[in-house]
Amino acid sequence: MLDLQWSRDSRVLFSASADTTVASWDTETGQKIRKHEGHEGVIDCLDVSKRGMEIVVSGSDDGTVGLWDPRQKEALEYVETPYPITAVAVSEVASEQYTDGIDPDIKVWDMRAKRIIYTLRGHTETVTSLVVSPDNQSLLSFSHDNTVRTWDIRPFAPTNRAIRTYEGAQKGLEQNLFKASWDQEGKRIAAGGGDEYHSVTVWDVATGNGTKLTGHKGSVNDVRFHPGGEPIGKVFLLFPDNDFVGLSRRLSRRWRRSFSEVVSSVHLDHMC
Repeated sequence: MLDLQWSRDSRVLFSASADTTVASWDTETGQKIRKHEGHEGVIDCLDVSKRGMEIVVSGSDDGTVGLWDPRQKEALEYVETPYPITAVAVSEVASEQYTDGIDPDIKVWDMRAKRIIYTLRGHTETVTSLVVSPDNQSLLSFSHDNTVRTWDIRPFAPTNRAIRTYEGAQKGLEQNLFKASWDQEGKRIAAGGGDEYHSVTVWDVATGNGTKLTGHKGSVNDVRFHPGGEPIGKVFLLFPDNDFVGLSRRLSRRWRRSFSEVVSSVHLDHMC
């Protein structure tokens, strides 16, 4: 499993896999609901629209972005790009889509016209994470160039959309698809990494001040904030033999109200 996203009602978990499929899972029973086939390469990333028709968006090493109605097995359509896609995000109603990969320039797509409307330049290496802020006005990105950046994605923003660059999260020798995240108020951001301390870095968005959290024994691939605004906690999503459903059942009872923002920290020392 390379990425996980929750449905809006928190009853379904969507997974991206190296077997080239997107899958949906019932979080109460742990049963697979549907397998979505169509990509021809490893699927590295997912996102889900927040309003309107629920759309799952997937990015693959085959250079395409798939748009899926979770109720159907086949994709609604694919958007073709020249490079493998390692990070994808969608606007609130999926009218705009943000993609990146081996090419470090972030592409912003008008999904109605299926064209790139502008490009966000600044990263110098592969971008591994893209996340839209809770107020839908900013985009968070994390790259192998060891920087986390925020961008202004409002419709009438200035030509230079770069807001701030945050340093401190290191990929080390790893080439993993490290993820970053916003807290639910958009006041803090966090990112994992592969430095020698296996740390999580948390920044204040306004000031840029950062804090390191240590304790893992391997690279921290994914970090998300607790929905209650508490300090970052740890919920380990384990994938022995690609089986995470047992844990998802336990989590569903505890976090039913806020599945879509539950803290998750996926790291190498707990993966088989």
